[in-house]
Amino acid sequence: MGDLNLTIVDQMLMAQLLERAAEDGRAPEEIAKDALFRGLMWTPAERLAHADRIRAASRDPADGDRLEDSTLMIRRLRDGT
Repeated sequence: MGDLNLTIVDQMLMAQLLERAAEDGRAPEEIAKDALFRGLMWTPAERLAHADRIRAASRDPADGDRLEDSTLMIRRLRDGT
């Protein structure tokens, strides 16, 4: 179960980084490299703390749609569509 939570955290981190890339005009590939680096550098405790912050933010209806859109973006990148 813990591994599943970390996978979800990784997806949420990537979604946040991709959103920032769109805002900054950076290429998604560049952001993906940043996400990989950050994910490898985080301890499990840091990942779980970040997941808790994301869950708290997703309870706000205003953030819910954006989080959902980000998850869809992650799936598309993963599936190559």
